Amino acid sequence: MTQLEQTPQLIAAADAIQTAMKGLGTDDPALIRSLASHSNAELQVIRATYEAKYARCLVDDIKGDTGGECV
Repeated sequence: MTQLEQTPQLIAAADAIQTAMKGLGTDDPALIRSLASHSNAELQVIRATYEAKYARCLVDDIKGDTGGECV
């Protein structure tokens, strides 16, 4: 299995996910778009990018913002 590299598009996706969950409330459509528009391999890179950049667990942040409904 070939591991994907971090690309500007995947970095932007990690940023879009963080922006969708930032502040009060969650921009559910933006979060779903960011998650649903990528393959599993890309999501792994996005997760690693998010966690390195924001020093937070992506899965825990999604669960916390959505009540666990999206995970």
